[in-house]
Amino acid sequence: MRMTALNTRAATSGTTRSFVTFSLLTLLVSIGFFWLAQEMVFARAVGTEAFELIGLCMAASVAINAFGFHIIVRRRLTRLFSAIRKSALQGQYQPGEDGTPRDFDSLTRAFNALQAAQEQNLRRLQRTNEALSDIFTTTPTLMLTLNTDGHITHCSTFLQNTLGFHQDEVIGAPFSKFLDDRSSGTLQTQIMPLMLHTGHARDVSMRLKCKSGAMIDVLFSGAARSPEGMNATSDHRKWLFCAMNDVTMLKSAETQLRHISSTDHLTGLANRADLSRYMTDLFAQRVNGQERIAILFIDLDNFKSINDHHGHAAGDKVLAITAERFADNLRTNDYIARIGGDEFAVICRNIKNEAGAVLAAKRLVGCLRPAIDLGSEKAQGFVSASIGIALLGARVRTPEAALKMADAAMYQGKNIGRNACVVWKPSPTPSRKVLVSPDR
Repeated sequence: MRMTALNTRAATSGTTRSFVTFSLLTLLVSIGFFWLAQEMVFARAVGTEAFELIGLCMAASVAINAFGFHIIVRRRLTRLFSAIRKSALQGQYQPGEDGTPRDFDSLTRAFNALQAAQEQNLRRLQRTNEALSDIFTTTPTLMLTLNTDGHITHCSTFLQNTLGFHQDEVIGAPFSKFLDDRSSGTLQTQIMPLMLHTGHARDVSMRLKCKSGAMIDVLFSGAARSPEGMNATSDHRKWLFCAMNDVTMLKSAETQLRHISSTDHLTGLANRADLSRYMTDLFAQRVNGQERIAILFIDLDNFKSINDHHGHAAGDKVLAITAERFADNLRTNDYIARIGGDEFAVICRNIKNEAGAVLAAKRLVGCLRPAIDLGSEKAQGFVSASIGIALLGARVRTPEAALKMADAAMYQGKNIGRNACVVWKPSPTPSRKVLVSPDR
């Protein structure tokens, strides 16, 4: 660039000298004619002849100046422009007609060098844009750009194929069209304002809707850009570049792990950890303790003898069948968990009174009366249950306290002969016992 500037400066020096020469000639001629006119006035020349002579002097001055401009400047400029045009058309330097002066020759070369450099930069920029476009469209990533109205302006081929839509169905459509209702609301109320205000949004959980109806879980990230860069103050000139990572398999694995961690592997019921979570949430949702809730703590009777005489496989079968019978005799909004060994817990919500809780416990005891086929030598097993019932009122503040009350009532049922339901009462009121006679 420095050499080009030096060549241009050297090339224009001759033209500058030509303009200075022409300007001095014009000045001298003008001074000479005006001096002559002044002498005529001071000599008291009268009549029209003096004014005619002055007019002739002025006309001669103009003619001489115009002739001088044509000889000194115009011809040089004409040759220069002619050489530049020829060089531009043929793509390389061409000398002017009648031998372009050396300084004009340098100026022409400098112009051609600048033009060649500009064309090379344009070609390089075009190749870069094509490469970026290929990367955007072919990279196996869910990418798109949005305008500030939330409409899609560009979309990667991978995203189109993933969603199952054609390009003309995607470009120009609102991005919310391809989101579920919750994600669409998140886009309009949170993501778009955040990106326009702060310039970016990162790792927002969203769900895409495919043309087939399938749902894809993604983590959405985006950044706002504009022709002037990040410092542009006008929102309407910005565009939003967005990329999403498909986390459907990760979400599925997370769901499975959560299910495994909260489920008893033998019976398929909730386990102790899930019971703790459920009761914590339940107590947090209770408003001033107004909802009537009953907790049933269940322990199977005679289960140890089945394990001892028929083996653990038979015992596991008894537990699995018992869990099925319990689940079949509960309401849809009741909750049941196996909390260890042969112990179960049931939570009945919206119980009207104590009688309703006792009725639920009797159904569970009654469903155990049919014999259970142990699967070997036509052996059959019989189990019963002792159930402790705790009715939660405003004074019960924690899940631990509620389970402790139900557990204490259950042991009272064990002590009175088993196969019984006992309702816990606060001391000194004695617990109310409900005996359930075996019917085998």
